[in-house]
Formats: sequence, structure tokens, C-alpha cells
Amino acid sequence: MKLANIVQRGWEAVGAGEFDTLVKDYVEGMTFIMPGQANVLKGRQEFRSA
Repeated sequence: MKLANIVQRGWEAVGAGEFDTLVKDYVEGMTFIMPGQANVLKGRQEFRSA
């Protein structure tokens, strides 16, 4: 699957409030850093909760 498809599916999931769908494309040990912010989210659960 192309990265653009993953990003699009993620935005659609967020818009629909389907956060389990959002995080299923990410590995458990992921690290997410939102550009322009200092927060670092570690793991799918922390990402989902944010």
C-alpha cells in the first residue's frame, strides 16, 4: 500500500471517529511526532489516545 493511501485512510478514519481503524496501519513500537509540536507519542495506544 502506498503511503498516500495510508494517510488518506487515516484522515477518513479520524473524520469518522474510527480511531481503531486509524492505528491499525501502524506498528506497536511506533513513535509519532507532530510537526511543529514538542509532544512525542510512543506506541499505538498513546497515538490513539491523543
